[in-house]
Amino acid sequence: MSIESLSGTRRSQRIVVLGSASAFVEPFSERLAPSVEAFEAWDARSVLDPNRPAEPIWSETDMQLPEAGWVIGTTRQDSLSRYAEGLDGDDPFGRLLVGHPDPDPRRARVRVPVGWPLARIRHDGRVLSVAFSPDGARLATGSWDATARLWGTVTGAPLATLKGNNAGVLSVAFSPDGARLATGSADGTARLWDAATGEPLTAMEGHGDWVRSVAFSPDGARLATGSDDRTVRLWDPVTGEQLATLRGHGGAVRSVAFSSNGARLATGSMDGTARLWDAATGEPLATLRGHEGTVYSVAFSPDGARLATGSEDGIARLWDPARGEPLATLEGHGSFVFSVAFSPDGTRLATGADDGTARLWDAATGELLATLEGHGRLVNSVAFSPDGTRLATGADDRTARLWDVATGQELTSISRQVTEQAFVSNP
Repeated sequence: MSIESLSGTRRSQRIVVLGSASAFVEPFSERLAPSVEAFEAWDARSVLDPNRPAEPIWSETDMQLPEAGWVIGTTRQDSLSRYAEGLDGDDPFGRLLVGHPDPDPRRARVRVPVGWPLARIRHDGRVLSVAFSPDGARLATGSWDATARLWGTVTGAPLATLKGNNAGVLSVAFSPDGARLATGSADGTARLWDAATGEPLTAMEGHGDWVRSVAFSPDGARLATGSDDRTVRLWDPVTGEQLATLRGHGGAVRSVAFSSNGARLATGSMDGTARLWDAATGEPLATLRGHEGTVYSVAFSPDGARLATGSEDGIARLWDPARGEPLATLEGHGSFVFSVAFSPDGTRLATGADDGTARLWDAATGELLATLEGHGRLVNSVAFSPDGTRLATGADDRTARLWDVATGQELTSISRQVTEQAFVSNP
């Protein structure tokens, strides 16, 4: 089968070829299907081996065609499935592309173990925030490269790049219905975007400094923002109108979170405290003291009975938000804890820290369950998938990664360059 026969079979803007460097021997540009516009290739051995860095073979300006290979599928998940099953069927996707098949069937049916990274490509800056869509099908990432990006969580395919901020995107959050994405930026604005198309909707201006954190109320009717200007603000996410300004912190506000019933708002600050507010009136309810340094992150448990905080003192704490009393201290990171998140069932707490790890804890006992290693640099953000089976992490190594919560194994590394269309050749 020649590559010309693919024309009209699938509409594709990008393709990825996996193969060995020695197999890419003839010019690719003269044999392209008209629907294919951009290309990239990676050494298959480096992509499939988690102990090796991903190695590009050619770029869009230096195109080569493999001697032998297969068109496998429309997504990476489909590709791996077809590859493992032996490339059967009448659909040209999954059939021989060019050249000759490897005579050794074991090489033609390479199986990729679950838990191996499929790619290790990255944002152009530190990944500062991650958030799952309510249906778990998309992951949003915010980066110091001044973009937010949307990814498919099954394939790792990029879905949209949200451009418009003039500085790093420090926080991302989906609306409860998944239709909108909110971002907070070092340019002092919070913005709303169409989560399906990536189109900008509204810019909310009013803070006098970096917007560190954004959070939707459970009913989607309000958006809370926390800023280095020491204030928390509530906004109408439809009109962009500012509804209230909450003052009281003596330092930059690094994190905001609504309780599951929307009645309370929690905030964490560089003044070393976490505070609880009446989300309807903006009145302060309690000040939680105990950390020795900035409170970088706050999160309510799903039932609202506990509040988690992560701090510069290297400790995560659990609190009774009704009484403002500490319940448990989670120690182990030994360095700044930048992010905390409860699992959807409330049984686990995830933390991300300056030591380059994310950790999973028993939210009832405080027992350490797993240490997730791989980033090697500061983990800025952690988020559970809606079904609780996966954990997303974003770090200073410019990657976001997905992990299996049950096993603690890495599932994939998300990047801005991984594409849906896959051409795979024999490694």
